[in-house]
Amino acid sequence: MLKVTIHPHINRLLPLIIWLRVTKAMDDVCLIPLPNSYYITEVRLSWSKARSRCRSFYTDLAILSGIWENSNAQRLLTPDVPAWIGLSRNTWSWTNLNPSRFRNWLREETSDPGHDCALINPSALYRWEEENCSTTLPFLCYSDDDQTTAGTL
Repeated sequence: MLKVTIHPHINRLLPLIIWLRVTKAMDDVCLIPLPNSYYITEVRLSWSKARSRCRSFYTDLAILSGIWENSNAQRLLTPDVPAWIGLSRNTWSWTNLNPSRFRNWLREETSDPGHDCALINPSALYRWEEENCSTTLPFLCYSDDDQTTAGTL
């Protein structure tokens, strides 16, 4: 009798492989899922519109509250294309209203008027930068629900 063992890493990748095969035929789907429930879209929106879109399909803009989350988000990003994350300023807090304790800024925070939203920048070693919230960029979403279904952002 032949016994086949599948490596645990392959088991974790199977949903991604199946998702990619299913969506290959769907031109309007533009999300790439990761096991930790981060998603990226190439659609370019302002920070507030990106947040609304993430909330419609998932939970919110990505919260990168530690080095592990920041590293996982890096795998989704296209080189040289920054993306919105769920960090904005009054006192730099995440969209879930938690303060930003993990810091990954390219430069010390400045007080540039209108630069009240944060992006992650692959060209700057995946550091965060301040940007005008009306700038249109791709964006990272997250979901804390394993049952999320793929959809068009």
